[in-house]
Amino acid sequence: MIRLWISEWERLWSRRITWILFFSIPLVLWVTGKYYLEKNAHLSPFSPEFTVMDNFPTMALAEQLITFFNLIVLMLLVFSITEEYRTGQLRLIMLRAYSFRQIFFAKWLTVMGTVGLLQVAYFLESYLIGAWMFPFTGQTRLFLHVGWVSSGQAFSYHLRYYMIAFATLVVISAVTMFFAVISRTTTTAMRLSVGFLMISIAYPFILFVFTEKVA
Repeated sequence: MIRLWISEWERLWSRRITWILFFSIPLVLWVTGKYYLEKNAHLSPFSPEFTVMDNFPTMALAEQLITFFNLIVLMLLVFSITEEYRTGQLRLIMLRAYSFRQIFFAKWLTVMGTVGLLQVAYFLESYLIGAWMFPFTGQTRLFLHVGWVSSGQAFSYHLRYYMIAFATLVVISAVTMFFAVISRTTTTAMRLSVGFLMISIAYPFILFVFTEKVA
């Protein structure tokens, strides 16, 4: 099983799309930073939404979790499963002494390991770009926290936030993997996955509007 996982890991990182996603992280963070700089101009420094170096890692992930990171999960799973089935690569793997369940578990583990690695890179680079683009205040305000917190407390908050975010990506990956398996083309798999993601985003708003009308 370890040999299968290593093989899948090498196959995934031999893809150009994986490296493109990896090297796009600084650009994504820079664009996100520009957005928050413009937003800061209309916010009070006492607001939890006011971005400084110490809260930028969480603010940057909150802005890009639904878009950038969910897109990473969708693309890597679809290309690892649907694309390999369409091109015949998956059939060659099935000829080895591995079960259907082992192959797909190895693929899922590889993708989620890669997503976790990209999240770590995103976290570390968010501190670097945050230090470059935002002032260091030594203390900041965070959502669901009363009063100011120190840099150390903010760091602990970021770690917990990133772990929870990764847990949500695991859930999304399970649904995406289902679509990737049943789809015959990468286009179909991407459409189904993006459609599910959009419905998931819109559902709370639709439910809120519906309950307001009923009330």
